[in-house]
Amino acid sequence: MVSLTATGLDVSYGNRAVLRGVSLPELRGGEVTALLGPNAAGKSTLFRRLVGQLAGPGTVAVDGQALPGLPPQDPTRPCYLPQDSSANAALTVFEAVLLAAKQGAGGWAVTDAEADDVTRTLALLEIGDLAGRFLTELSGGQRQMVGLAQALVRQPRILLLDEPTSALDLQRQVEVLHLLRDLARRDGLCVVVAIHDLNQALRFADQVVVLGGGRVVAAGAPASVLTPALLREVYGVEARIERCSRGHAFLTVDGSVRRAG
Repeated sequence: MVSLTATGLDVSYGNRAVLRGVSLPELRGGEVTALLGPNAAGKSTLFRRLVGQLAGPGTVAVDGQALPGLPPQDPTRPCYLPQDSSANAALTVFEAVLLAAKQGAGGWAVTDAEADDVTRTLALLEIGDLAGRFLTELSGGQRQMVGLAQALVRQPRILLLDEPTSALDLQRQVEVLHLLRDLARRDGLCVVVAIHDLNQALRFADQVVVLGGGRVVAAGAPASVLTPALLREVYGVEARIERCSRGHAFLTVDGSVRRAG
């Protein structure tokens, strides 16, 4: 299975250090990793560094090979879906997803197989009814689903998703996270999801990586990492991890440390 590793990553914007010596546990195919942390912890910057959009000290490797050495269209290069991937171009949903599928294809002639891939991807996400709609006509949640379709149609081996459920209603959130976990299990995808909902991370992630102040604060199994002490330190809340009647871990927040102080 594919694996992604990162060691000693530093990124600065001018004189402001954003990532400081970030090393990640091995991110493996077949698993979902939740990237956690408060706002401005460095999650989006880390994703951009992992795909090579940002430079700096440290190494990123796929299956032991340094990322810069991989050909641009290598299927194991990480595929990154940023928080805001919406476009204002006068394209229909089908055209936008087809355009993503054609990236690096070496020509613009559309094959039947490529068109079928787009149709299957839209069906997989249950948004086939949007195929003929223009992007400018869509809601924020619908555009977010189209962005996910654009990522999945490229059939990546490593998928980095920056808050992919932030604009979705509760039903869609659960469906998307179930799908991502199923794709990881079935197809061996390495899925890394930045997410703010810690209960979703507890439910769907195999492991979590917690960022705070541009550093990795903790990493490991969700229920082991998300302790009251860590939640107080990183998120500034008093919280408890409990078990529901079905045995699933869930988080209850009692209040803000700042307000309590």
